Amino acid sequence: MLNACQQPNWVVTIDGSGTYASPRSCDLTGDGVKDIVLGTGGSQEWESSENGVVAIDGQNGKVLWKVPCRNQIVGSPVFLDVTNDEVDDVFIGGRSAQFFAIDGSSGKLLWEYKSVDIYQSRNDTTVLNFFTPQIIADQNQDGLDDLLVAYGGYVNARPWEDHRPAGYLMIFSSANGEIIAKAPVPDGKETYMSPVVWENDVYFGTGGETIAGNFYQTPISDLLDGEIGEATVLLSGKEKGFIAPPVFTDLTDDEVPDIVVNSYEGTTVALNGNNHVVLWKVSLGSGYETHAQPAFGQFIGDATPDFFVNYGKGTWPEIEVSYQVLIDGQTGQYSILDSLGSLQYASPITVSTVNQNSEEVLLPINIFTETGYARESGYPVKALQVQLRRFDIASGTNSVFYQVSGSNLGSTLLLNDLNADGTNEIVFIHNHNPYSFFEHTGLSIHCLPAADYYSNQKQYVL
Repeated sequence: MLNACQQPNWVVTIDGSGTYASPRSCDLTGDGVKDIVLGTGGSQEWESSENGVVAIDGQNGKVLWKVPCRNQIVGSPVFLDVTNDEVDDVFIGGRSAQFFAIDGSSGKLLWEYKSVDIYQSRNDTTVLNFFTPQIIADQNQDGLDDLLVAYGGYVNARPWEDHRPAGYLMIFSSANGEIIAKAPVPDGKETYMSPVVWENDVYFGTGGETIAGNFYQTPISDLLDGEIGEATVLLSGKEKGFIAPPVFTDLTDDEVPDIVVNSYEGTTVALNGNNHVVLWKVSLGSGYETHAQPAFGQFIGDATPDFFVNYGKGTWPEIEVSYQVLIDGQTGQYSILDSLGSLQYASPITVSTVNQNSEEVLLPINIFTETGYARESGYPVKALQVQLRRFDIASGTNSVFYQVSGSNLGSTLLLNDLNADGTNEIVFIHNHNPYSFFEHTGLSIHCLPAADYYSNQKQYVL
């Protein structure tokens, strides 16, 4: 549902596919324009697809190449040139033990973790999922940076099953996929959090939507012997775990980044980066959850970064409503900005105006609307629409600037100057099916000119 004047730079549609992954950008063609790489999959989980990883020309939306998958690719890509052709190659993970290295120029598969028969893997407790990798310093002295990634999550586990396969942290050689290290997480729990590396330390989480877990810190070197014996527990969940990665920003004005992390059970905690003492903790109370990272920015007006968090009220996947919350980074005091939408995994992003001192937030919101009544039941029929909303924190208002039928369940927006002309583009993904979050009929990738769509021709920068 767009106004006549609202036309994107380009839109590409991929039929029979869906995604929960977030796009990233990198120039794969050498034309000076960043291209888009996205993990996708078939119409539902466990379905193979020719559209596992898709690369899109940032100039015109043309499909550059695609790599098939045996199950959904849920991680975001990272980029590193290992073929020495001056074009970055692509590293990305997904369900059913899929972890790919792809030639960025051609889309040729350079290596993969291992080939698994999907029909045999459903009950195989060693076949878990890869999430978003991190590039780390060279670990095997071959002159190339290497890859750290979480491997965990047994899809056949029922919500009430407490005993699940342990998750792992793994280090791969970027050159050939050799496993440099594979270490189980210290508490033997499952893991879904993409690990984050800060300097020489790894921050990672365990537990999930129904299983309690912990948030840890350990040196990278601790993984190399196949055990994680030096890890420090920074936080523990009471009933649920830690899924969304942490963010790092200085809250104490000591030039040392502090750590802010969401637990799945609906709390946001700030830790002092020097000693890991809790600076503040925010919780709306029992019955809230969040899959997503917080967005930080200068929202309130002082020098300390503040935080925008999207919480869901309910229990996955039955989220009644989402709450958009602003947290004062200095005090931990919070205020509820609005209650909009339903289930949402995507993280909010922050944008700054060139000529203003305040920062704002962009977030896709999934809205159910009544479209009529079913003849058989007489009950209302509800359809999904996804709205791109701009939260103007300074004025306390929010507005819709783009809206389409369908949903965006887990694709965080990409805001980037793709063609290096000084103005940003917004890359937005939506799944087409207006009646289900989890059964897909197709997806579209939209490239929107931020100056036209976002705020009255103003120029925005990250």
